[in-house]
Amino acid sequence: MILDKYFKDSIEYAMAPVNEVLAGDILEFGVLYEYVGNTFLNGFINSVKIIKAYVLDRYCPWDESFDEPHELTIQDPPNSFTWVKKSFINKTEVFNCLTEKGRMFSGDLDYNFQDDVVIIGRVGDTNVYMLFYYDRDCSDCMIGRFKTDDNADEMQIEINKMLSWFKKNAGNGDEKEIPLHYFNGWVSG
Repeated sequence: MILDKYFKDSIEYAMAPVNEVLAGDILEFGVLYEYVGNTFLNGFINSVKIIKAYVLDRYCPWDESFDEPHELTIQDPPNSFTWVKKSFINKTEVFNCLTEKGRMFSGDLDYNFQDDVVIIGRVGDTNVYMLFYYDRDCSDCMIGRFKTDDNADEMQIEINKMLSWFKKNAGNGDEKEIPLHYFNGWVSG
């Protein structure tokens, strides 16, 4: 095989520590990379354990009707094998449906919620964390990584500060926390 000269072995579906290296060695610590494509973020998101996630209200207020119904393919009822297309009239309906336990769906993170999403994740069991900002303008996303020895309470304070910054600079006020079970089986943004 032509690859044998440089590659003596291969690994399928590489997991940690390979994923920890992927998420850990490419981006410089303490730098927030702005105006990157969401596909770039998607290359890293599966390498972290998501600890917090929020939907903002930058593009679409929670109870304001969409210009046209938003269609998603979802599992209905939850925990079933029945897939249906369902129309939603506002972001609150979408959020309540997609965050229901046992619900499976298709589509992309920012497309599903029709707004920006902020995610903080941890790289393995290290003190390395990553910030993901999925902007509805898919080329305007942000990503950064940082190290901290903060405990859980200190970390939550810092996450709240980050969220306040995003709300001030890219939101209109009311964010909602995405329950972590939403990400079960989720692959990318």
